[in-house]
Amino acid sequence: MNDSPSVLVVEDSDVDMEAIVRVLQRSHPSVNVVQLTDGDEVVPWLLHAAPLPRLVLLDLNLVGRDGRAVLNDIRREAVLGELPVVVLTSSTDSRDVEECYAAGATGYLFKSVDFSLLHSTLTAGIEYWLRAPAS
Repeated sequence: MNDSPSVLVVEDSDVDMEAIVRVLQRSHPSVNVVQLTDGDEVVPWLLHAAPLPRLVLLDLNLVGRDGRAVLNDIRREAVLGELPVVVLTSSTDSRDVEECYAAGATGYLFKSVDFSLLHSTLTAGIEYWLRAPAS
């Protein structure tokens, strides 16, 4: 059995996913990364995951069921209520930020196209949320 923490990344862009995985491999090599690309798969996957991931990184702009709907779906499930869900998106629109926090997001991180900025932002965010006690 693997006791390393896992991070679920809900991201449909191969380019963005590759960058996220590279950051996590460099900054937190013991973290297991799981990727889902379809928003409809997230809640069923989480409800059958044992143990739950320590963190969900959720893109807002998914094709099909977008990240806002996925966040609402997660927060409707009582057993997932304490699961940290951090929105990782390219949107800097203050309405998106407010909407996500109102819907129960644990955090909101800007997904920069600049790899060094993405690396520093994501590394600090992952470090913060993985240090929090597991639910």
